[in-house]
Amino acid sequence: MGAGQESNIPLKSILMVMPAIIAVAILVMMPKESLGMYYNFLLWGALPILLYVIGTGCCVIAQFVTCKAIYINTVLMSSWQIPIYVYGALGISQLAAVRAPVVSLIPFEGLKGINDILTIEKQRPGLQEKATAYWVFWAVLFAQMAAIGKSTVCKS
Repeated sequence: MGAGQESNIPLKSILMVMPAIIAVAILVMMPKESLGMYYNFLLWGALPILLYVIGTGCCVIAQFVTCKAIYINTVLMSSWQIPIYVYGALGISQLAAVRAPVVSLIPFEGLKGINDILTIEKQRPGLQEKATAYWVFWAVLFAQMAAIGKSTVCKS
């Protein structure tokens, strides 16, 4: 680390986790029942784009603080993976077997196997969104860590 970069570690940590926390907040607060047909559009269309914009903004801030300059090509080339990770997390979280570990953390008397997960999710609204938020959180966190790591390599 160069001179002055030691003080940037807390800021970079905040910038790395901010898009993931925003994703979880959106997914937990977005009521599937009241949004109806717009839910899938928001989930598969608006959420990845919004997280890309937020992640790119965080990369710009991290690059400016670290390098004292902004190289927009570097930022855009490093943050393109954020929506790809979000789509991957959304895709795998559509499988009940993948949501099962998160759903099974909530006590339920009738839980005997993987087939009961769908029944539990139907009886408790918002549970599927919380399980999806878990996977999206980790996907966005990993993508943002990689993006900030690549975007804060300063040009000589």
